[in-house]
Amino acid sequence: MRQRRTVFRNVRAEEVIHNFQYGVSLHGHTRFSRENLGFIERFMEGNPVLMALTRDLLRRYREAHGKKLDFSRAYWTAPISAHQAYRIEKKQIEGVLGLAGMVSLTDHDDIEAGMSLQGVDPGRIPVSVEWTVPFAPAYLHVGVHNLPVTEGRAAMSMLAAYTAAPQEEKLPSIFAYLDGFPETLLVLNHPLWEMEPIGERELWNMVRTFLARCGRWIHAFEVNGMRPWAENRRVIEMARNLNYPLVSGGDRHGSEPNAMVNLTRAATFADFTREVREGADAEIAILPQYREPFNLRILQVVWDVLRNERGLAEGERHWSERVFFELTDGVPKPLSQCWKDEPTEVRLMMSVTRALEAPPLRAALRMAMAGEESEVL
Repeated sequence: MRQRRTVFRNVRAEEVIHNFQYGVSLHGHTRFSRENLGFIERFMEGNPVLMALTRDLLRRYREAHGKKLDFSRAYWTAPISAHQAYRIEKKQIEGVLGLAGMVSLTDHDDIEAGMSLQGVDPGRIPVSVEWTVPFAPAYLHVGVHNLPVTEGRAAMSMLAAYTAAPQEEKLPSIFAYLDGFPETLLVLNHPLWEMEPIGERELWNMVRTFLARCGRWIHAFEVNGMRPWAENRRVIEMARNLNYPLVSGGDRHGSEPNAMVNLTRAATFADFTREVREGADAEIAILPQYREPFNLRILQVVWDVLRNERGLAEGERHWSERVFFELTDGVPKPLSQCWKDEPTEVRLMMSVTRALEAPPLRAALRMAMAGEESEVL
């Protein structure tokens, strides 16, 4: 079997890409994604400053409800609409790379972003989803790109049913069904990201077991624009060893455009899918923002989430209207409805976080956080 080749191209500011007609932006999130906040408790345990700021707030919650606050029952939604996300990605591809753009938006377990954009750019805006696949002992994310519009909601209903009540013996038939759509692309997203604290060995075992059972229907592995380069290098090596194609996925959650873009001569998303599925050589553009320190880019997402956004509908513009908690009645409610007045501790944390975005402090953070990102390629 021919070894597939992937070329990574470091793009400098305002560098126009020649010999290609299109840039393809995969894996971006919009307001339809629900991002679970369960990680916060682990993050706070290692951050004494954050623990000090939230101690009284958490104590009052425990006294009022008789139990500690369960962050796993909370989530936030991305601060941009489907149309905004589409414009952000198109603007970068056209303005920086000098190419026409195709954009695949993949919200968690939701296809409404792509459905809402049908008709905007026919043939180039697929109906896509980042599917959460529970798989012992944790779960994986699979990018399902370009579902047939007429089958999209039925397919999404089937995928959501599996996520809610997983039965691993059913997975092969589900993947075979998806693979049966010849213009659909199935990508194993950030395959070596330990999304649950199971340990590196267990993660590798989980991925290997998954590929042994369902790998014949996976068309590519993802090099992820929001994961450190050291992790992406391991994914590249795994793809080379197992002879899988690579595609890039930006994994944008805020207002910063994807840091990686696929380059192609295909004029439609269906043609791009066929290129990948047939194992064509690939070329991936790495945009300048990927060289920013990893933790600074995570902070950028936080700044975007905490920013008031006029472009969203009424009731979603303030950050507290986009963070939800499932209270004792089991119904998720935005923070704006959970308190009469924003607690002093929260106002303090918001002020500190937003102050860090000021150019002088951001420059200091960049120097303090500088690390392996400068080693890309």
